[in-house]
Amino acid sequence: MIVNLANPKTKKTYSVKVDSAFMGKKLGETVDLSVFKLQGKGLITGGSSKTGSPMVPFVEGPNSKKVLLSDGLGFHATHKGEKKRTTVYGNVITEKIEQVNIKILECDEKVNLEELFPKLEKKK
Repeated sequence: MIVNLANPKTKKTYSVKVDSAFMGKKLGETVDLSVFKLQGKGLITGGSSKTGSPMVPFVEGPNSKKVLLSDGLGFHATHKGEKKRTTVYGNVITEKIEQVNIKILECDEKVNLEELFPKLEKKK
């Protein structure tokens, strides 16, 4: 699983590969950042499944579901009033989740995040 750590102070995001550290956690939960060798807390803000379906807070549980969406999370309408039935994923992190977004709430400012998290190589 890839975790995107967003630092709102510097407005930079760091991608880190992690095994199964956040299994069972829900969207909106505060988590400990000790997995990344950081002292602080982070907030789970989102994610996506292996098929690319986004995680949404209003679908309870670890299941995928087809829901009717208007403009917003998971679907962006091209004209006013457009709606679409789209597959979205629930708000619980499981092994089907490929990517998780975490916002850093508090962190030791002495730690240089650029050195701690070098850029990941993209697959060709």
